[in-house]
Amino acid sequence: TTSIVPFADLAVTKVLTSALLPGTPATYDITVTNNGPGTAVAAALDDTLPAGVSFVSAAGGGVTCVHDGATDGGEIDCALGDLADQASITITVTVNVDEATTGNVVNAAAVSSDTTDPVSDNDLAETDTAVDVQSELEVTKSVSFMI
Repeated sequence: TTSIVPFADLAVTKVLTSALLPGTPATYDITVTNNGPGTAVAAALDDTLPAGVSFVSAAGGGVTCVHDGATDGGEIDCALGDLADQASITITVTVNVDEATTGNVVNAAAVSSDTTDPVSDNDLAETDTAVDVQSELEVTKSVSFMI
């Protein structure tokens, strides 16, 4: 007898859809796609939020996402269920950028399932984005007259 082992090539992409400005919300779209050929059973998404941001929400595609409760960064876990061949789902993650955050913010998301994935190179997506620090500059002009 010959055993056929099902497999499904899951892939994840992550895109920052807004600027990273201290003291404001920022949004990431994370898309998980099953490139097939089989169904990805019990697909899951894990998003690691970096220090310098705080979790606001994660929603999309009717799935349940849970944040670990950390006040700075933390982990978001989303149970995606079974993803059919060529199916995809997009989760929108919103965070608040802390007032004191500077430099680059690296945010990583990984996808997995109970089905064998023969292509692991596309199971992790990462964004590395500079925080757009805007300085507050005030210019005052005064004129004095001497008589």
